Amino acid sequence: RPLPLPVALVVKKGSNTRQIGFACESTVVSGVATGKSNVAMGLLAPESSVNSAWGFNLITGKTVTWLLDTQYGAPGRARGVGVRVYRAGNPVNFMAVSTVGSGSEGGWMPVIGSNTQQNGSQDGINYYSESFEARLASFGADTLTAGGYQSHVQVLLRIQ
Repeated sequence: RPLPLPVALVVKKGSNTRQIGFACESTVVSGVATGKSNVAMGLLAPESSVNSAWGFNLITGKTVTWLLDTQYGAPGRARGVGVRVYRAGNPVNFMAVSTVGSGSEGGWMPVIGSNTQQNGSQDGINYYSESFEARLASFGADTLTAGGYQSHVQVLLRIQ
């Protein structure tokens, strides 16, 4: 079976939209089913954000619904706000841990989504990009406090 090539990710700045670029063999199977060599994408939250999310019941199974500041609760940091990411207008949960084969319950989603654009192909390799929207908003479980916010996610593409 053909396996996807290593993935190169590019994040481009632009208002609240981020574009992810990747390359896979043209025969890649996009999906979250396990044991079928499907390729899936996940957004892995930092451990510090996951730990803070537990305190506000923002954990659903193996995923986190809001991305909190990596220094949540520290002096000078905003409270009561987090980031939600949207793919094709639908909210995406963040992975609390990276567990291959955990399917959509583990935060995996098909690598090729409804808004994924194919940007070219060469020598059996397809090049793709897709924009994701990030929204900073109140998650409703803590008092809103002005301050700085900083966090990140690791974009993972894995064979299930």
